[in-house]
Amino acid sequence: MYHKLSEKLNQLTDVIREAQEHSGTSGTTYVRWGRKSCPTIAALVYEGFTAGSHHGHAGSGANYLCLPAEPLWGVYDEAVKTP
Repeated sequence: MYHKLSEKLNQLTDVIREAQEHSGTSGTTYVRWGRKSCPTIAALVYEGFTAGSHHGHAGSGANYLCLPAEPLWGVYDEAVKTP
């Protein structure tokens, strides 16, 4: 029992030490609209598409939705339904 607790304590100490080493680092996140790559000094964090409502629709929100390049579809029916 003591050995397992000691081993776990050492693992957690390593996790804390690593977090402390990286806590002083900072960076900036920005969007490269219409680009397919990052400059060599940047790292790609997310790749996909954004979507929002039409600019002419009144009362819509300003938030975008982040959409993946290859969505996972659930139950989906492409048929056009008329009332």
